[in-house]
Amino acid sequence: MNRLMKQQILADYKEVLSSEAGRRVLGGIFDAAHLNEPIGWPGDERTAGYDAGRRDLALRVANTLREIDPLAPALCDVAWAEMKKTFERSEEDGGDGDDADGTD
Repeated sequence: MNRLMKQQILADYKEVLSSEAGRRVLGGIFDAAHLNEPIGWPGDERTAGYDAGRRDLALRVANTLREIDPLAPALCDVAWAEMKKTFERSEEDGGDGDDADGTD
């Protein structure tokens, strides 16, 4: 990758990080990829390679974010966690609790 392309990629990531929605999306990706789980978390051995690849991809995104701001991955995790809490509270208060996409 040449220098100009790298600069454009970092500028694009910076734009995504500039919004709460962008941070939530990235936080959701990190959560789905189990980025903050210890390596070798218990799971089905048949999917170990897939799980490692999914985590490696999230790690690549997180490391790119760290080039912009070392705290950026944590900010994304916080944005995601806050959104989850909001909807969990809403469900407890009588929300429909519909989880149509199958995620938790």
